[in-house]
Parts: sequence; structure tokens; C-alpha cells
Amino acid sequence: MKIYTKKGDQGYTSNIKGEPIKKSEALLELQGTIDEANAAIGYLRSLMEGAYPDLEDGLRDIQYALFRMGSDVTYGFTQKLIIEEDVSVLETEIDRMTGAFGVQTTFLYYSGHQTATYAQLARSIIRRGERAFVRAYVGDDYPMDLKYLNRLADYMYALGRYLNHIHGVVEEKMTIRDEKA
Repeated sequence: MKIYTKKGDQGYTSNIKGEPIKKSEALLELQGTIDEANAAIGYLRSLMEGAYPDLEDGLRDIQYALFRMGSDVTYGFTQKLIIEEDVSVLETEIDRMTGAFGVQTTFLYYSGHQTATYAQLARSIIRRGERAFVRAYVGDDYPMDLKYLNRLADYMYALGRYLNHIHGVVEEKMTIRDEKA
């Protein structure tokens, strides 16, 4: 099978069922953002260079969940491949990580260790995915996928802070500059 189909040259692609989809469709935007988040998490894993096997295993599991979510999108959310347990795993990890570095009392700059800042970049991609999800989904009874994306963004935020913590990087608190200074 060739990588190129030439359908994209006319502004179309196709889903897993072979149905043509215009590249400007909201569902395709969602699919692309999920793919981008997956790639960002893969890059974050590569930055870790084997130093944090438990975190890297968790991130690999998240990548698989995002792959399943992509299938949910393609099949019109009839598969329900993201389940409550997937969300619970993220919540457990968020609680574990935040227990290590404490309660946040102010806004923070996204800075510090390279892995931490990349976790924050992945978080922002995932938040965009949430917005794309709400635009693309027809109906008000959202599938578990949206809850997973929301919690995943929270997870990536906590992961960024946790990575700074384990690297001994002091978080940089956001301050408002005095206009008179």
C-alpha cells in the first residue's frame, strides 16, 4: 500500500470505513488534534530517555488510549473504547503526583526542566482537543472520551509540575509587574 492516495490534493481524506471526509470537517480537526497529542506524548517519552520507566509506561498507556479514542471518533462514538477506568487511572496518578509537590497557591510560568515544559505543551494541545471535541460532537450526552481528555490535560499539568519537582527545579511563580517600575 502506498502512503499517498492523492485524495488530499482535492481537500478530502477518508475514514477507516472508506467514507470520504472533507479536510475542513470538525471531526477531522478532532482526529488530527488527538493524533498531535499522541505525537507530543511520544516525543515527551523520548525526552525522558528511559530515566523514568513507570512514567514512561504510563505515557505509553495514554498513547494507546488516545489511539482508541481516535477509533471512537472514526466510528462515530459507537465503539465506546474509553471507559471510566481509564479516567480513574489518570485521577489516581494526578493525586499521587500532586501529593509529592504540594498544593498550588499561585499561577505559575510554564518553565523549568525540558520534560516539564514539554508536558505543558502537550497539555495545551490536549486542551485544544477538548475544544475540538465539543465542536465536533453532535448531542449533549458526551461520551467518556471528553472526560478522559479533560482529565488528561489535568494529568499533563500535574506531570509537568512533578517533573520539575523530581529534577529539583523551583517553580517560577507568576507575578504582575508594577506598571510604575
